[in-house]
Amino acid sequence: IADELRQRGAVHSALVRRLAEVRAEKTLAAELGVEEGERLFLSVLLHRADGVPVQLEERWVVPAAAPGYLEQDFTRLTPSEYLLRVAPLARVDYRIEARLPTEATREALELGPGEPCLLLHRCTFSRGRAASVANLWHPGSRHRLTGHL
Repeated sequence: IADELRQRGAVHSALVRRLAEVRAEKTLAAELGVEEGERLFLSVLLHRADGVPVQLEERWVVPAAAPGYLEQDFTRLTPSEYLLRVAPLARVDYRIEARLPTEATREALELGPGEPCLLLHRCTFSRGRAASVANLWHPGSRHRLTGHL
């Protein structure tokens, strides 16, 4: 997200809302290929472009893939930038959905009532196994997905 915003000429900033060790619940454990109750690292960041919220990032990381994850300063580098350094990307599975956000997500992204989001759900793999799962919430009125091959 930081690179994307800089390419658009915007200034990226991030607010770390949560950085903690948590236990894997059943669905997440299955997606990451770990045991239910196994420890994971969780980060929740609010990314801004010129001070305007553009993405709420919820990310769960397998500690074996990035043991120093909780010690990082994610106001200076994004979780993606850090993970690319320590857990080289081998594969990404993703889905994109239009979703109504939870009240907490709506407030964080400064959305009006009933405003939808684009949700990018992504599971990344490194060294033959899942390394992280992320939910990337984007305000529907302030985001577009683009790309090229």
